[in-house]
Amino acid sequence: MAKTGRAYKEITFQQLRSFCETARLGSFTAAAEFLDVSHPTVWKQVHALERELGTQLLEPHGRGSRLTAAGQVLLEMAQPAVTSIGTLTRRFHERLSISVTRLKVVSTPRIIVEDLPECVLQYEKRNPRVQFSLAEETNQEITSAIETGRADLGLTASPGDQDNPRIEYGPGYQLNIYLITRDDHPLAKKRSVRPEDLVDYPIVNTPDSFPNPAVNLQLADLGLFRTQPRRVEAHYAAAIRRYVGLGFGFGLLGRLPNAIPEPGFHERDMSRYFRGSPIRFLWRRGIVLAPAAREFMETVQQMLGASQRRRGPGG
Repeated sequence: MAKTGRAYKEITFQQLRSFCETARLGSFTAAAEFLDVSHPTVWKQVHALERELGTQLLEPHGRGSRLTAAGQVLLEMAQPAVTSIGTLTRRFHERLSISVTRLKVVSTPRIIVEDLPECVLQYEKRNPRVQFSLAEETNQEITSAIETGRADLGLTASPGDQDNPRIEYGPGYQLNIYLITRDDHPLAKKRSVRPEDLVDYPIVNTPDSFPNPAVNLQLADLGLFRTQPRRVEAHYAAAIRRYVGLGFGFGLLGRLPNAIPEPGFHERDMSRYFRGSPIRFLWRRGIVLAPAAREFMETVQQMLGASQRRRGPGG
């Protein structure tokens, strides 16, 4: 039998994983560090893949590399399979209940402090075999944690990059926008408050307090950030509440509809005038969510989404 010129070699998981991580991180060096292998190993695996497919997948770009048109096609085809195989061992053991299931969730400080405590308690009570962990991150860090696999689920009010091919989004619950004042503030004594009534008093929020740019623009158009004196400009909920309590002005915060006001504060639902903030789950695209992750999502949706349905948008 005549020789064909080269021995047939199957594409390997290691080749595809090296290619996908190089494409994601932008260089062989970064991919090697992430995979904990040498730079030459990643380089050889990617070039072996290119030889097998008969086309260039990556091209030099600056100090790293970027996808060719063919590489983009392969990435879209291979990434879900690589991600799924990478989590196969963990999912296999979870299915057989051989090992303790681990679930790591990342979210912002406000969501962790104000929204999730009862959900976490209920989830752990129902799932004693799940090794659950919850970590504070910024919105940018949350996306990175999901992309790199450092966390299983994220929960954020940020609209995020909806076109990110590595992230998938799912519904969580809704926050309404509340006017927060001290009990003795003039706005607390009014029977009803419209947006134009706020202009006479200093706001504690920064101009970019809300993840929804339309709300920030609406507040700016009202002229709230021109009202003087503005001695404090706070971005985070805890800081806004603290300085409202000290008498530096009023604040606007995203709140659950059934949240109980803290002593000394007056809270008024303003969702009639300002669009609330949807809180979304995010996870790495292409993976099959573990049962533990799906149950946490359902717990949050049932406990916090149900409160929204009971009260409705007008409080």
